[in-house]
Amino acid sequence: MSEAFTRQLRAVQWSRLETAYGSATKVPGQITRLFSTEHTDAINASHELWCGLCHQHSYVSTAALPAFPLLVHGLDVLSAELVVEVLDILYGFAVCTGHEPLESLPDWQQKLRGLLLAESARFQTLKQHPNEDIRGFATLISDALDTPFWKRRGKV
Repeated sequence: MSEAFTRQLRAVQWSRLETAYGSATKVPGQITRLFSTEHTDAINASHELWCGLCHQHSYVSTAALPAFPLLVHGLDVLSAELVVEVLDILYGFAVCTGHEPLESLPDWQQKLRGLLLAESARFQTLKQHPNEDIRGFATLISDALDTPFWKRRGKV
């Protein structure tokens, strides 16, 4: 990890944020492990992040907002298998911020949705990736951003 990445990770007051399991104090360690050269540890960290940040694609935590740019960085540097795991987390963010109209979401969720939308071109590009799982998650994310769940349910 670069010095800038480490500084960005350390600049966040994780103890003031939450995951699905409570305080987000474990998140910086999980993100560090995600970028580890030890593959098994990185995979385990990705699962822990998925569970805590976007629990079962049904709950997004406040720690998701500062984690977002760090996870997006992983799309550029991680192995294809880990990119799939990161995209799964980002898909959870897209789903969980698309349950209600944007203006009814808490401010931090609106910001998270905005960050996702700002990465739309990246997701469109990943829809052409040679890896089928990466293509699949990029498509799911793009679809969730294009047509939020609340619109699909006819709540327009």
